[in-house]
Amino acid sequence: MDDDGSPSDPRDAALRQELLSYLREHPRAMDTLEGIAGWWLPRHQIRIGVERIARALEGLRRDGVLEEVPGGGAPLYRLRREDEPGADGTPPAGTPR
Repeated sequence: MDDDGSPSDPRDAALRQELLSYLREHPRAMDTLEGIAGWWLPRHQIRIGVERIARALEGLRRDGVLEEVPGGGAPLYRLRREDEPGADGTPPAGTPR
């Protein structure tokens, strides 16, 4: 089991890598969970469950790679910018505390 109590799925690590690959190619990309599930991942890939994407996004957010930005309804996800504090108020990476 993961820290959040959800069962560990070996496919989650691969999905996290796919999401990071997309973000490296499109570093200014930002979308909702549903948008990421519908548009970021290649169309030829077998449909990935929104729950798995949500777990992968949460793991990347928890690791400090992604940040969650208020989106007026559903949150938006993007690469954490080195020059901005995180949405939770944490200082940018490399900033002395």
